[in-house]
Amino acid sequence: MRDPGIEAATDALVRVDATAVSGGDLRIVRGDLPEAEPGTVLGHEAVGEVLEAGHAVRRCTAGDRVVVSSVSACGQCAWCRDGGYGQCPVGGRMLGHRIDGPRAERVRVPFADHSLHRWPSSLTPEEAVLLSEVLPAAYELGVRAGGVGPGHTVVVVGRGRWSRPRRSSRASTPR
Repeated sequence: MRDPGIEAATDALVRVDATAVSGGDLRIVRGDLPEAEPGTVLGHEAVGEVLEAGHAVRRCTAGDRVVVSSVSACGQCAWCRDGGYGQCPVGGRMLGHRIDGPRAERVRVPFADHSLHRWPSSLTPEEAVLLSEVLPAAYELGVRAGGVGPGHTVVVVGRGRWSRPRRSSRASTPR
C-alpha cells in the first residue's frame, strides 16, 4: 500500500484515530463484493483529524476532528441533492471498496465537504466513531428501510451496554 495523499481538489487527508467494523467489511473478506480488489485497505467508518485538505474543500481544514462518513457524496448529482448519497454515481460506497479505506494510519477522503463532519471535543474517538457506523446503520436499516416516521412507536430490543460478568470468589453450583 502506498501512502495516501490528496489526489483531487475536493479530497482531504485524515489521520485515523478510531475505526469500526461493519458487515460490509465482512462481505469483502468473504468475497461477496468483487469490486474490492485484493490488497485494498478495508474500512469505511472512522474518526480522526484532518491533516490536509484540497484547495476546493471549504467545510474543514487541517486540525479539525472529523467523522468520516461511510458514504462518499459528491453533493452535486441528483441523488445527492435528494439525500440518496449511497447512490451517488461518482461517490457512494468507495472507502474500502473501490479505494483504500481507513484501516490504516491515514486515509484519503474524496468529496470532503460532503463526506467529513466535525465532532464535538466532548466525545472521545471511541464514542465519536459510533456516529460513523452505528447511528447511520440504525437510521438507514431501521428507520428508513422500516418505514418509521413521526408518531410511530418502535421497540428497540438489545442487550444494551456490554459488560463482562463478574466472577464470584465462591464456586457457583447449579440449581
